Amino acid sequence: YLLSLAIALSVFTGSLYVPENWHLELLYPLVVLVTLPLPDNRPTFDASIAITLLMLVDFGLGKSNLPIQELVFPFVLPVVFVWVSTFAVVKYKDSQLKLLRSTEYLNAMFKFATEGIIISNNKGEIILANPTSALQLGYDDGELIGRKIEQLVPDRFAGNHPSHRKSYYKHPQNRPM
Repeated sequence: YLLSLAIALSVFTGSLYVPENWHLELLYPLVVLVTLPLPDNRPTFDASIAITLLMLVDFGLGKSNLPIQELVFPFVLPVVFVWVSTFAVVKYKDSQLKLLRSTEYLNAMFKFATEGIIISNNKGEIILANPTSALQLGYDDGELIGRKIEQLVPDRFAGNHPSHRKSYYKHPQNRPM
């Protein structure tokens, strides 16, 4: 959070000392992107408001002799870029939060399902097994992970199981065991 404000102040300070044809204000959207890893939208909005205010101050200092029509590029365009960047960052953070919540719900449903659920890869290695499946098969929670699925199949069927598994992976679908 403080890093984004420090960068914004550096860009502002630099813009006061560089020639008019250097448009450091185009770096301001990068400051908004620095807020991307922060968990909340508040720092993104705070940085965007601070940046907009800094651009207004810079504009108000009137270091340019250009007519107002020619100041669209050095002022309005960077402000638009900052707020478009803000919108994109906020949307991205919101989508990541929704993804996290749906993943948490899915994990909870998997963990607390009353049916045993086992997921294996195409090599027959168990990659996920919920606690109910371990309990049903007489294992401790997490003990099934990494084992071959054939270890759970009765001996009389274990020999043919790898070929059944291979044909299943050609046309996978949910099915009870």
